[in-house]
Amino acid sequence: MVRRRGAAAARRRAALSALLLAAVMAACSEAPPPTAEEALAFVTGAEASLVPLRQEALRTAWRRDTLGGADPTAAAAAAEGALASTAAELARGAARFDGLDLPAATTRKLAILKAAPPAVAPDRQLDEELADITAELQRTWRASAYCAGAGADCSDLTAVERTAAELQDTDGLLDLWTEGRALTTSMRPLYERLVDIANAGAAALGHADAGARWRSAYGLTAVDFRAELNR
Repeated sequence: MVRRRGAAAARRRAALSALLLAAVMAACSEAPPPTAEEALAFVTGAEASLVPLRQEALRTAWRRDTLGGADPTAAAAAAEGALASTAAELARGAARFDGLDLPAATTRKLAILKAAPPAVAPDRQLDEELADITAELQRTWRASAYCAGAGADCSDLTAVERTAAELQDTDGLLDLWTEGRALTTSMRPLYERLVDIANAGAAALGHADAGARWRSAYGLTAVDFRAELNR
């Protein structure tokens, strides 16, 4: 029952956000070429739609990380999926204002909108696949357990991370790494598909790949970014 209520609430929030987002996108798609006023309206609408979704994602993530269990995990996945879908749509919409002479603050906000999602798909259909992959990766990772030998007690992910931070024994750390490595091998196909979608989404926004899209938020060329990183 708790799970159904949480999922229903997440769907309602996503629907409201979608309506607001649709209004923003419609307002910005009827009269090309775009204007500075439209860019400002787009940014203002984007902020209004993202803030409640981000707050809900943070709230449900805290419950998931604090309480654990299937219901908090499902609620967090739904909230994060709604946020990711909206952020991806806004990233694609923000590209419409590329090359426009805008105030520095608006230009900066548009750049952040385009680069903020860790991964963005090139279209809505792939948004859903990307959200499913992300949720499955999180479920797999968080459901993992480390068992130190046959019949031994198993530790959840939080306990494993704490142990890794405090453990001084090299052999013990190697055991933890080996267990983690076995898990990541099973997750590799999902990551490969995620990268394919993310690169396609970055290309649709005019970037070479997902890494270039992420670096674009810093307002530096690839060469300048590396120089600043190495400084």
